[in-house]
Amino acid sequence: MSAGVEILDFLLWCVQEGGVLLSVGAALAVLAGYVYALRDGKVTEKEARYSKNSHRVLDIVLVLMVASGLAIVALHFSLAQEAVFYAPVFLFKGILMAG
Repeated sequence: MSAGVEILDFLLWCVQEGGVLLSVGAALAVLAGYVYALRDGKVTEKEARYSKNSHRVLDIVLVLMVASGLAIVALHFSLAQEAVFYAPVFLFKGILMAG
């Protein structure tokens, strides 16, 4: 692989892993907000806005993860590296993202 392709592969990997990191953080924020809202049994406007913003982050990072995953597939396919698609870690990441 040339240096340019390696840099592109690394950047796509960073976007995908950053999406995973942000999605876990946003999911934790949603859970914490839900537990916090349950303390009095009422959802205030501030708590609803917090939840809506957390869900917006989840939507954005899901798009980032899927788009970067498709770009990674296209990159390896264009380099005739189809064997990468059958690696257990690649299949497992695909299954996790689909779930």
